[in-house]
Amino acid sequence: MDVITGEPMGQIGNLSGTGMLLICPAAPQSEAIHQVRLPLSGDGAVPQYIEAGIQEQWHESPGAADLVWAGYRIIAISEEDDARLDAWLALPG
Repeated sequence: MDVITGEPMGQIGNLSGTGMLLICPAAPQSEAIHQVRLPLSGDGAVPQYIEAGIQEQWHESPGAADLVWAGYRIIAISEEDDARLDAWLALPG
């Protein structure tokens, strides 16, 4: 979710410590910067969330008319959220 607009940006296709792939309903603006809130699912009933600043690096249509794949680089994240993301990425499965 874009924190500024409150609008969902798409679904996370892949997430790493440095960036993410979003599956979006429309093409994003090239090199756009967003402040996002991302859910990290886990063992608890309520997901943990992190916030990060991201910048669009590329986007392309995978062939499905209603979807766009967009690659984003994480450009700003708090130390606490970075540690939370690293711990989540280290979980099995």
